[in-house]
Amino acid sequence: MIAPRVLPDGSLRIPLATVLEHIGTTGVFVLSGDNKARFRMVKTGKSSAGWVMISSGLTGHESILSGPSDAVYDGSPVQLINANEE
Repeated sequence: MIAPRVLPDGSLRIPLATVLEHIGTTGVFVLSGDNKARFRMVKTGKSSAGWVMISSGLTGHESILSGPSDAVYDGSPVQLINANEE
């Protein structure tokens, strides 16, 4: 999971690899409070060096899912794995 990076001017940027097209809509999957993947529509701006600016759709307090998204859908349960337990 990745948290959006809030820049000094208040704008947000996230890794470009976390942005996807889902049912014809640009967005990201965020982790909800009940550990489910929720699709969040975002409006993107300029991209550079693997990062993209987000002009709307995120507040900066979300946890963005960064794993494989091909089997994830809105409402998918998410199991968090502690890397220290592996």
